[in-house]
Amino acid sequence: MELRGIAFVDGGFEDCRIVIENGKIERVEKNTGERNVRGFILPAGIDIHVHFRDPGYAHKEDFYSGSVAAAFGGISCVGDMPNTEPRVKNREALEEKKEIARAKSVVDFFLYAQAGKSCDKKLNVKAYKLYTYEDNPMEASGIDKTVSFHCEKKELFDHDFDRPKDLSEHARYRNERSEIKAVEEVNNVKVKKHFAHISSMNALRLAAGTKEITPHHMLFNYEHIDKRDARFKVNPPIRNNGRDLLRAFNEGRFDILASDHAPHTIEEKEVFEDAPSGMPGVETMYPIMLSLVKKGVVDMRTLIRALCERPAELSGLKKGRIREGYDADIILVDMSEERIIKEEELHSKCGWSAFNGFSAIFPYALYLRGTQITEGSELLVQRGYGAEV
Repeated sequence: MELRGIAFVDGGFEDCRIVIENGKIERVEKNTGERNVRGFILPAGIDIHVHFRDPGYAHKEDFYSGSVAAAFGGISCVGDMPNTEPRVKNREALEEKKEIARAKSVVDFFLYAQAGKSCDKKLNVKAYKLYTYEDNPMEASGIDKTVSFHCEKKELFDHDFDRPKDLSEHARYRNERSEIKAVEEVNNVKVKKHFAHISSMNALRLAAGTKEITPHHMLFNYEHIDKRDARFKVNPPIRNNGRDLLRAFNEGRFDILASDHAPHTIEEKEVFEDAPSGMPGVETMYPIMLSLVKKGVVDMRTLIRALCERPAELSGLKKGRIREGYDADIILVDMSEERIIKEEELHSKCGWSAFNGFSAIFPYALYLRGTQITEGSELLVQRGYGAEV
């Protein structure tokens, strides 16, 4: 098959003929014929930080519903975190989870294992995850894969706000100092380090490894939203520095854009003090950022680098670029088709979004390894089409 149109290739737009064979991009050459694609041809996104809650918490999300949400958000590959039940600390838990993902996922995937006490450091995974509020960062020593660190030091939480009543108190409880200190400790660990969902400019300056930012940390400030709305309760917290983080993203100071898709039911979010932290985001991330590109807030090259190219490089995947020899993971986008996000139209099992009402540009088609898997609002493949990568 071939796609002919304006494509994002090697940092810029070109009128291209893209020839696809056996799931791979065989040739990318100048287009001399009529275009058969309206709008733009872009690399599909890779979200290296999702929580699809399967197994153990499938009432919030499962690998099918989460991967469908990813597909309609232009994401062709996800990296799923290990804090399911059982936690992925050993080969048995890993194999159980792989079977579930293989049977359900409609997009490609890889799984993280958990680093820390009593964890197998030799599992067949692309990366590990360590939560520094649970385990000493030094527990990751000896792992020969990338380790993604959630940086908050529990001993520095402000216990005057042990049971925070709103977003302001939550940010004071899990304060910036606890994040900075955890980053400093992680810097001393001799592994390949990735810093997940950085929420502090000082943590960004100190982190000695690849650095990740989420849309919610860039686009929300707790002063500008209902402080009692637990939908915005996440870890690390939303602070009052979104504009600074967005500026740093535009300056290329973050390597990775990831959603930290972490859904809970709306019922679980009703009472702030009892609500678990986390929000969905895998379906809305790419579309919201494309809308910001259209508005001139974000540069397309910066977006593609952080959401497609660098995640593929970090994960050792031949994805994320429209280039010969790479997987034909592609989205088709008409930048004139901007619309308002309506949470009832999204696909996550949790059924809500903190980005409800945001402007977004959703892809009208997603190709995964050369096969079209979405067309508008229609899913074209069955559960289990996605492959472990």
